[in-house]
Amino acid sequence: KAIWYFIEKFDKCWIPDFIGEDNLAGDLSHPPRLPLNAQYIGILSRFSGVADVHTKDKWGLVGIVSGPSPQKELFIEQIEKLARKHEFRTLIVKGAPSEGTSIIEKEGIFYAGHLDDADFRAAIQSSKYLITRSGYSTIMDLIAMGVRGMIVPTPGQTEQEYLAEYLSNKGIFTAEKQGKLENVDIFKLQVSHKLPYDSNELLRKAIEMLIL
Repeated sequence: KAIWYFIEKFDKCWIPDFIGEDNLAGDLSHPPRLPLNAQYIGILSRFSGVADVHTKDKWGLVGIVSGPSPQKELFIEQIEKLARKHEFRTLIVKGAPSEGTSIIEKEGIFYAGHLDDADFRAAIQSSKYLITRSGYSTIMDLIAMGVRGMIVPTPGQTEQEYLAEYLSNKGIFTAEKQGKLENVDIFKLQVSHKLPYDSNELLRKAIEMLIL
């Protein structure tokens, strides 16, 4: 009731998702009842408008980390175990902007605190395998690039657990629990640049929705 009280004071309540079967957040963005000022605006992504960058750097595995401690550090450890088990050339983006954007090698694995948009996009698109959290902003970024891999919810974050199950059931991403990563079928991590629907068409729809 408190949230609705504040929402209704605005002219518009923008919801970053699509209407209908193409929606990405299920019940999280499509409750039984909506505020009268609600408007779906499609997806929002830091990579919208960022051109593809062709790079000589090819990564066997890219891990994108986010969320609170200690789960962040546990997730990094799981990705490191995968990297060493399969001897991948691995980049782990630690979700720590304060550590800068330099890529540093340590014990055979490469790390970056953060990456700028162009380098981040290039790293994802040049990787053979991809593993990320299932946070909604990450989901929208991957959809904007037309990329899918494996999503792993932060334990205890129910919205991420819901999104992982929902999007896995729709066949958009593969999903796994953090505690089961060490023995995961590696092919489930393989990057696909083919979504069950046309991501460019979804972005076009998003632009139309904003214009309206």
